[in-house]
Amino acid sequence: MIREKLVILKQSNMLEQSTVDSLLAILDYLITKNIIDSEDKADFFITHLAMACMRNNKKEYINFLEDDMREEIIASEHFLASQMLWRKLKKLLSFKLYEAETDYIYLHLVNFLNAR
Repeated sequence: MIREKLVILKQSNMLEQSTVDSLLAILDYLITKNIIDSEDKADFFITHLAMACMRNNKKEYINFLEDDMREEIIASEHFLASQMLWRKLKKLLSFKLYEAETDYIYLHLVNFLNAR
């Protein structure tokens, strides 16, 4: 499903091919490293990254997470692992993210690691 969404976004000129390639590389990494066991589990995460790229291109910003939500993520037993994982995944991206996106990414990654 996520691969089809990315194709549609590319065909609609909302994403460049390099962005699609980097998002697919992240998806493959998550599966190869057994962080997720199916592509469907990464649907929201990859969609979030695609939308973040589109926001960056339009110079649109999102709000930072609410403090209580951020504190909950930081308190997770998987927070440090999510930070290390994000450092690896971020190297696969063909675009930069605004700082406010990072907490949302940690939220996704903590959820992946909690589900293992």
